[in-house]
Amino acid sequence: MPLESDSSYRPATGRTRSNSLSKTSFGAFVFGAAYVIIWIWSYIKAAQVAPSLLTVSVSLESRAPLTANTTSRQPDPTVIAGTFLIQVRGEMGNNLQKIAHGHALQWYAQDEFAFSPQLRMRHLKKPKWKTAREDIYQCFPRLRSFDYESGLSPTFTRIQNDHRTWLVRQNADWADQLPLVKEETQANITAGLRAMKQLSLIKEKPHIEYPIVVLGGPMRNAIIDKYYARFREELFVFDNGNDCCAQLPEPDEVVFVRSFIYYLKC
Repeated sequence: MPLESDSSYRPATGRTRSNSLSKTSFGAFVFGAAYVIIWIWSYIKAAQVAPSLLTVSVSLESRAPLTANTTSRQPDPTVIAGTFLIQVRGEMGNNLQKIAHGHALQWYAQDEFAFSPQLRMRHLKKPKWKTAREDIYQCFPRLRSFDYESGLSPTFTRIQNDHRTWLVRQNADWADQLPLVKEETQANITAGLRAMKQLSLIKEKPHIEYPIVVLGGPMRNAIIDKYYARFREELFVFDNGNDCCAQLPEPDEVVFVRSFIYYLKC
């Protein structure tokens, strides 16, 4: 059989294989190039988006919400947000009650509104304040750092004298609700603290101590039970070894002071 048929067949077969190989290589090249382009595009987009996401995250973390019920957040103790001026008078029992009143309001502001008013004390220049302070320092070690005259400094006196003039120029609703913090019911106390926080956030206020609330009355019943355990554990820790009691009570006994309904175990 002549070879012509074979020779004529082979070139045709060779051309078919070459064309198939070229098409396959070109398809693989296109697919690979597309994959590389898509990968590079994704990398560039990620690099552009990441900083913006980081910025949003930081801004949300640094922003302080103004709503209540914020027990999960801790207030910044370095930021002064208003002032409770504790005005003490009388003997040791009266002084302890007013100190407890100021701390209960401060704790309530921290728990419910995530802000922390500072506490200042001011005695009324009566002779009893010195003996009351000595008794408190002797028997309550955690109260020994309290400054009974921090509210009597000339600087703070000037600041307090200007407070009323500043307050009447502020939002009328907040200014009117501020005294409610000294009322009896928890609803009024909450409304007063909400107004106090709003006033403390005013950036144009002339003094960081504003607003100022003077606490001269008794501690209100609405917050006694709320912080009773904390009073005993953190504030009124008694120094039994400092001759403060002539006779210590038994574990099942309670010491009453005069006819007051407020009492603490000695």
